[in-house]
Amino acid sequence: MITSKLGQVICFRKQNLGETIMAMKISEECTFCAACEPECPVEAISAGEFVYVIDAAVCIDCVGYNDSPLCVKVCPVDCISKA
Repeated sequence: MITSKLGQVICFRKQNLGETIMAMKISEECTFCAACEPECPVEAISAGEFVYVIDAAVCIDCVGYNDSPLCVKVCPVDCISKA
């Protein structure tokens, strides 16, 4: 279960055989520009070694914050997609 800063339930994570299904992923086409990181309302995006990565346990697909994933909207190379 994911709650907002106000304590409201905004999403229940989907489970598949005990594993969390991540909403979004960043491909190898990532240019490491960092445009996506500050847009994530739940701080699921961080710098990896060569590309930015999305934490599967934290990403909520911006449910409760925006109509669509904010990271996808700001990515200049369209390297973020559904997992």
